[in-house]
Amino acid sequence: MALFFREMLGRVLSNLKPGSSTPMIKGTVLPIIQDAGLPVVQDAPRHKQNLAMVVAYVGSNYRGIQKQPEQTGIPTIERELEQCLYKIGCIRESNFGHLDKIGWSRSSRTDAGVHSTGTICSAKLLLNDLAISTLPVDMNKLLPSDIRVLAVSAVPKSWRARFKNAQRVYEYLVPLHCLPDGQHDWRKAMRDMIGPANVHNFSNTRTARDSLTPLPFTLTDQELSRLDRAQIDSLTFQRDPTLNRVIENVSVSKFSIDRSDFWRFRIQGTSFAYNQIRLMVGVILAVGANVIPLAVVKPMIKGPAVVRAPLAPAGGLLLTYSQGTFPDWKHGNGVDYLPASIQALCDKYKNEVIYREINRSTFVSEFTSWLDETKNDERLQEQDFDTIVKRFDEWLPIYKNPELHALKRRQTLLAKWLPETRPFPPNN
Repeated sequence: MALFFREMLGRVLSNLKPGSSTPMIKGTVLPIIQDAGLPVVQDAPRHKQNLAMVVAYVGSNYRGIQKQPEQTGIPTIERELEQCLYKIGCIRESNFGHLDKIGWSRSSRTDAGVHSTGTICSAKLLLNDLAISTLPVDMNKLLPSDIRVLAVSAVPKSWRARFKNAQRVYEYLVPLHCLPDGQHDWRKAMRDMIGPANVHNFSNTRTARDSLTPLPFTLTDQELSRLDRAQIDSLTFQRDPTLNRVIENVSVSKFSIDRSDFWRFRIQGTSFAYNQIRLMVGVILAVGANVIPLAVVKPMIKGPAVVRAPLAPAGGLLLTYSQGTFPDWKHGNGVDYLPASIQALCDKYKNEVIYREINRSTFVSEFTSWLDETKNDERLQEQDFDTIVKRFDEWLPIYKNPELHALKRRQTLLAKWLPETRPFPPNN
């Protein structure tokens, strides 16, 4: 009898006209064909399948994408996705609350208030083959209106979104009136940021100093009293290699949303540190407002000294991908990138949802207030920028010399700054 039902189901499905629909309830196929007088076939067998999802969202109401401990009740994108998949029946009750048990992986992480046009998530979900095509529709019925699943596809068992990462492109929108069009220093600051960098000044400001690695070098109290902060940093710390990054491009263009004008910054790279984009934009704005001099940008991103940087608001930041740089979607002959049709869905969501959310939210007024506070921030203004630039110019040629050991580099610097107390190290 079961074989008969399967054969009849196959016959009915093969005779369906193009464009006809097959209702899906929690992944179960329910062909309703009353005229044919055939029995309804329910509970099509499910099995675990590794699926990849393209997820787009407005991050204003969430504390980032990464799920937090359940007892905290913190709203996150992953929390909403997990609850939705559980309600549909794609996650067993024994696995609910433990994303690691279903092999959950994401292509990138966004922080609180940040938007995304298409983050890739992958997981092993309980589904039958026929339910995959309607999973985005089923999920979007249950998800909050500011989270959308744009596409779903089966992928090989070993496929993980995290390890299939491609170039990331972030966009940041700045109200046009906040940057002087005729002032060129902030454009030069953008160019100074391109290339290999150590972003210890462009990561979480609360832990920037803690992330630096102490060097085995001891100074007396008398020597310390004669050195300024920039000198002590150069002597005592080396740059944290885990914060080495390559910033491939930084560009800007004018852009309008519903008659509101913005600068649209695009920053491209393969990996970014926590808060890096917002700090980079903050420095560009500070240079444009004459709060931070242009000459300090290179020492900030190339040198070891700790320099305070302003953190731009999160509401203008969104994660996107440039054309042709999506993660590998399927294995096959060569590289098969995410189809152009799905890229078009990502762009449509960005243009029609995220951009308009940024424009009609309180972001513009908040950004203007933030810029006024930055211009009057005494903690930024009290930094000795001249000394930072001078010490960087002394440090850079020594750092570039591969024959000098790290300790010898510090001894060389100390010999320059305190020549009467320390002998200049030999060249061999």
